[in-house]
Amino acid sequence: MQIECASCENRRMNAYSKDLRIKALGALERGMPRKEAASTFGVSLATLKRWLKRRREGEDIAPRPSPGRTPRILATEEQRHALWEQLESNHDATLACHCGLWENETGVAVSVATMSRAVRRLGWTFKKVGGGHRTRRTVQGFLQRTPKRDRSQAAEVRRRVLDQRSAHP
Repeated sequence: MQIECASCENRRMNAYSKDLRIKALGALERGMPRKEAASTFGVSLATLKRWLKRRREGEDIAPRPSPGRTPRILATEEQRHALWEQLESNHDATLACHCGLWENETGVAVSVATMSRAVRRLGWTFKKVGGGHRTRRTVQGFLQRTPKRDRSQAAEVRRRVLDQRSAHP
């Protein structure tokens, strides 16, 4: 009996589940030969030996977390504040322009998609602050323009959001 995964041909390999590891090690404990266990569970002989060694040394046999990529932006609190200041001082700039500004400031080139994720993670929005051409009715029944909010008021709100997010990461 061999366990196969037909849908895994063109996919990136994920770690073997803890359940599979426990089943394979249990089969070895019951006396199944290593080569047979490796082919039955669809793992290599080296993988079985590694799992046996980890269990023998008292380590957990669960998969270790994947290290992932090193963040190029927002890795430190200083970078978070630097990007926030850049967004505040260039609030009308496009994401591509912010990528160029970030590269000039830090020397690290980032893509537009990376900048977009970083900006979203900070809670920054590119929506307009003021009421623009919208109108509202007053108590007297006259139409009156909605007063535009001051940009400094919006900046203060954004600053508070950043402080809250950095206090609770």
